Amino acid sequence: MVIRTQSSSSRIARWSSGIPQGAGGDPRPLLTPPPDDLACRDLVRLVSDYLDGDLPPGWRASIDDHLNACDGCTAYLEQIRQTVALLEQANAIQHPTPTKASGAAEQPGTDKGCHP
Repeated sequence: MVIRTQSSSSRIARWSSGIPQGAGGDPRPLLTPPPDDLACRDLVRLVSDYLDGDLPPGWRASIDDHLNACDGCTAYLEQIRQTVALLEQANAIQHPTPTKASGAAEQPGTDKGCHP
């Protein structure tokens, strides 16, 4: 779960710079091949789409190549992954799923062997 907050001007900037939009965006930029040497700033702009699996294979491979060669971006990606995991944990604490152990009441007629 990655929270996306993107203004229309940043979407336009991404499209005009040739960086893909990802799911729900204008599909034309996805047809643009990735650059031979992806810049760190491009990886930062694409990290949400990368983690969400919303990039075409060529773009994903270009990011993987960059991550193999760039310790700074690898550390950044790990920080984003940890942030997402912490946000998911905080969400689970705020909105727990009811279970039998938490005292949730059984639905009538759900016991095995009982007929409603």
